[in-house]
Amino acid sequence: EDSYWATTLGTDGTIVAVGRQVTGKNTYVPIFTGTMANSTVKFDVKALKTGLRGQLNGVTTTSTGAYVGVGCSDPNSQGECAHCYAVQVNANGKIDWEVECGSNQPTSTVAALANGGVVVVGPHYVATIQGRLTELNSAGKVGMQMEDKAPSPFVHQVFNSVAVAPAGGYWVGAAVDSVVRILRIQDTGVVIFGTVLATSAPEKSENVYQLAADKDGVTAFGVSQYGPYGKDDAWVGRVDNNGKLVFKTYFGGSGKDGFYDAIAAPGGGYFVAGYSTVNSSPAATQQGLVGRVSSAGQMVWQRTFADLHSDWRGIGLTPKGSLVLAGYTFIQTAGEADTLLATCDLYGNCDCTTSGTCLTKKPADCDDANVCTLDWCEASACKHAIGNEGLTCDTNKTCQKGKCL
Repeated sequence: EDSYWATTLGTDGTIVAVGRQVTGKNTYVPIFTGTMANSTVKFDVKALKTGLRGQLNGVTTTSTGAYVGVGCSDPNSQGECAHCYAVQVNANGKIDWEVECGSNQPTSTVAALANGGVVVVGPHYVATIQGRLTELNSAGKVGMQMEDKAPSPFVHQVFNSVAVAPAGGYWVGAAVDSVVRILRIQDTGVVIFGTVLATSAPEKSENVYQLAADKDGVTAFGVSQYGPYGKDDAWVGRVDNNGKLVFKTYFGGSGKDGFYDAIAAPGGGYFVAGYSTVNSSPAATQQGLVGRVSSAGQMVWQRTFADLHSDWRGIGLTPKGSLVLAGYTFIQTAGEADTLLATCDLYGNCDCTTSGTCLTKKPADCDDANVCTLDWCEASACKHAIGNEGLTCDTNKTCQKGKCL
């Protein structure tokens, strides 16, 4: 099972992806790959620290142009990837430093700091699971660390995602027992507030996988098991600088849907990456999903990849305006899964027969002025489909089968 779990873009356009390679029972190693835009592999580091077993869950490009990957290690080879691990490679793939930064503290994701360092988050497995945030400087040395317990009546808290706040400090996305909590934390480690994203929809086993911060607040993206539409539903939520929940919107069908990553889109809104299935039957095929969500939490367009039994785990945007997707596919050439990397246009077209078909149109050209439908361009024609089910579209009205009722 070889898989990419995250991606970032280098200052020279290098597409960097991280993940793991499984070579046998309880044997898996981190992988750190750099690929040029023409698909030429620039560097491919499959085994980092000598004898290390582990994986990389997140990656970022630092302010100095290096790449830092974070994840977990399994020093006892028990198949439990439970210890903090981080590594920095330079623009040519040479390792600058590696650090195992704490036992029982796997790291989930990472964000770059202006001083060349990074901030990482994850759980700390103690009597009750606590969220932990750690700053690493440009040499990999641990700086400020803080931990936060779950607020009553919750028991456990896991930090899953982090974003640097433009005004200073951090936004952190956490899972507290079965629901999501968004925290605002000062750069000294003091928690300013924590907002539980509770709505009237059923919220069971929710996770927040990505945050996108701006001057007015933060937008969160994730997966809700047993959501209002299917077994898994994707969701997007917004919290302002005062900790107020602005909106939370679910997306999905009768099968499984989820968002793993998101980035800000030119002109507003966000590009999202994740997965979707057509239905919930045992024969349903999971497909990688890429889409665009508006700044108000509405789906603008989405595309799935029917020929790939896959997950898209990471998404990036190149300086030339192409989307980069990283993940894995079960239509494998060897083993149980293979790494998967793609570049697409800004409408999710990833091959030459479809790419560019919408570039002569403006997004507004396909807008049917109906918030209850999805609008996109395909093969030079505008397409529309039922979407945003359950979204409040007017006073005391919601989207129902493509209509505001």
